Amino acid sequence: MNDQGSRSGAIAGILSVLISLLLAADDSVGKTWRVEKDGTGDFTVIQAAADAAADGDTIRIGPGEYEEMTDYQVDCCLVNPVVVGIHRNDITILGSHRDSVLVGPRVRHRDGFGIVMRYGASTNLRLQDLTIRGLREGVRVTGYAALTGVRLTGQP
Repeated sequence: MNDQGSRSGAIAGILSVLISLLLAADDSVGKTWRVEKDGTGDFTVIQAAADAAADGDTIRIGPGEYEEMTDYQVDCCLVNPVVVGIHRNDITILGSHRDSVLVGPRVRHRDGFGIVMRYGASTNLRLQDLTIRGLREGVRVTGYAALTGVRLTGQP
C-alpha cells in the first residue's frame, strides 16, 4: 500500500473511532421527561415521571399545583406519604419557576414528605426553581443534594 493509501486508511480509522465515541456519548446522556398538568407533557404527575426515570435523567415540571401523595418507603422500614419518591441516582428536577410550580398540599400535612430519595438507593439530587410546601419535611436525601431557586414553606 502506498503512503496515500495508508493515510486514507488511518484517517478513516480515526473517523470511525470518533463517530463511535460520539454515539456512545449520546447514549450516556439522560432522557428528559416533561410533567405538565394540562396533559401536554409525558406525565401529569411528578411521581409517574420519577418512576419512569433512569439514572441521569431530568424531570422538567410545568406550572401547576402538584398535591398528589403516595405511600413510599422512606428508610429501611419507615413508610410515609410523599409527593415524590425517587429511587434512581443522579436525578435533576427542574421547575419552570418557583412561584408557579407548587409541590405539596395546600393544607399542611403533618406526616408528609415532599421529595425523598430512598435511603441507600439514590444519590445526587438536583432541584431547581420550585416551591415545596405544607409538609413535615420538604426534602430528604441521603447523598448529595443541590437546591437552586427552591423555596420551602409551611414546614413545622
